Amino acid sequence: MNKAELLEQLSAAIDAIARSEELVANQRQIVDLFERQRQDAIQAKEMLEQFEEILASQMANRDRLLKELSEISG
Repeated sequence: MNKAELLEQLSAAIDAIARSEELVANQRQIVDLFERQRQDAIQAKEMLEQFEEILASQMANRDRLLKELSEISG
């Protein structure tokens, strides 16, 4: 992959991370709300775990792209 392609993928990865961070933050608020209201939060917690796993995967992808870029740039 050339540098331009890596930079394009890195930009997309950073955008995806930003969106996922918002989803995680919002889902944490939902979990907190359910718990404060003593409602069943199991499904909300499961969704939060899924969002956190996706975010971790996106961050790993970003880190991989950064490493590839550093190897190309030397």
